[in-house]
Amino acid sequence: MVGADANDPGGSAYLFTRNGSLWTERAQVIPLGNRPSAHFGTRVDLSNDGVTAVISADLEAGVPQFSGSAYVFEWQDEQWSEVSPIQRCKGEVFSFYGQAVAISPEGNVAIVGAYWENTTFENGGEAFVFDLTTPPCIGDVNCDGTVDIQDLALLLFYWGQCQDCVDCAWDLDQNCTVGTSDLLILFSHWG
Repeated sequence: MVGADANDPGGSAYLFTRNGSLWTERAQVIPLGNRPSAHFGTRVDLSNDGVTAVISADLEAGVPQFSGSAYVFEWQDEQWSEVSPIQRCKGEVFSFYGQAVAISPEGNVAIVGAYWENTTFENGGEAFVFDLTTPPCIGDVNCDGTVDIQDLALLLFYWGQCQDCVDCAWDLDQNCTVGTSDLLILFSHWG
């Protein structure tokens, strides 16, 4: 698999297979909602069995702006299907999250690097480890592992229209508006 992060509009990745000395393109991979200048395909990695891939877009606009993202794809029914984005809750503007990615040989753990993420040192960088076997906690908008009053406060703070429908973490029902249905989803996962 190779990344082509400068492909228009927002980048892509390609899977090739080898037969003897001949390499043949087998599939093109593009995320849902691929945005211009996202640099999808900045980095790619495959599990040993070749059925799980982590692909990054280190300049994808998000919250905060241009913080980057990474995605998990699986090879199913002769095509790549997006399983989920793997985004952290907080990030710095231009942190280049996704500048490095790796997946375990079994495809169950991913590591995503952000080399300009502020840590103890100014732009010291950070690596994030994700267990791909555990689904994200729905309603846990601050990523502390629990749906609680802090998540409720964030949801109420962002009440109303999302500026960017694709990357609005508080829009739990993904209808581009933080509203009553999101509040009901949060309460149904409380605790």
